Order: sequence, then structure tokens, then C-alpha cells
Amino acid sequence: MASLLKKTIRGKTYYYARECRRVDGKPKIIWQKYLGRADDIIAALTQPTTPLTTAPEKAVVAEFGAVVALFDLARRLRLVEHIDRHVPVRRGPRGPSVGHYLLVAALNRCLDPRSKVQIAAWYQRTALRRLLDFRPEQLTCQRFWDQMDRLPPTPSWPSNATCPPT
Repeated sequence: MASLLKKTIRGKTYYYARECRRVDGKPKIIWQKYLGRADDIIAALTQPTTPLTTAPEKAVVAEFGAVVALFDLARRLRLVEHIDRHVPVRRGPRGPSVGHYLLVAALNRCLDPRSKVQIAAWYQRTALRRLLDFRPEQLTCQRFWDQMDRLPPTPSWPSNATCPPT
């Protein structure tokens, strides 16, 4: 049961709330919270309450659960690495790889099928923008098809290729 405790230290009185229980037959202090001096307690109880934090001015709502679950599965399977291993190395400015474009397109098809023109807008509304760290402008329809043109016409990997266990 909780109780108030008055302690006098160097001539000044301080108050604590604490709870004691018997442990192995002996009284033990389970928890103790410093409340302050009598003036501090009275001031805290008589002052009008003010919120500790202000309400946020805006909130960003993003799709999270299914997106992150499927992204984590792809990460554990190292799907992007396996795709990129079989695609010729590109030259020029860096950005999302073929594997990344295919991953974003596959996640989009699974969760909220959109045209390639609308993938950037969908990507912006999901938690992927934090996980992949690509700008939505990099996920244009033209760049998607440019990356798909880099895929070999016939797969360069064996048809029985499997991902290693996670």
C-alpha cells in the first residue's frame, strides 16, 4: 500500500510517496517517488493545469503494416541483391537499382495496384520512403521502363535457383 513519508534532511523537510511490501518476511520498499517540499506540493496542486505538450500542427499518415511486413520478407530473402546480381552493371547517376524498382512495383501490385505513373505518389504515402530513402521523383514511369530494359531477354539464372535460408 502506498504511503507518504516525511524526511528531514539538514533541517529541511521533504516528502516522498512510496510503497512497501513484505519480501521473504521482511519489509522492503518497492518504489519511491520524490514529491518535493510542502510548498512545491501545494503550488503544484493549486496552479492551473497546463498541457505538457502542445498539439501537433500536422501529422503524416503512412501505410505501414503490410508494406513493412512484405518489405521485411524481401529483405530477409535478399530479393533485391539476387535480382541485381543478374542484371548488367549500369553506368551514370546512381539511384534505385533494377531490384529496387521491381521490389517497389511488386509491393505496389500486392497492396494497392496502381499504374506505373502513380507509383511515386503511392510510394510517398507509405513507410517505404523511410526504408528505401529514394526521392519519389526517382520513381517515374520512364525510369521504371528504362530499368526494365536492362533486364536480359532470357533469365541468366538457372530456373531452379533458390534463395538461401534466412
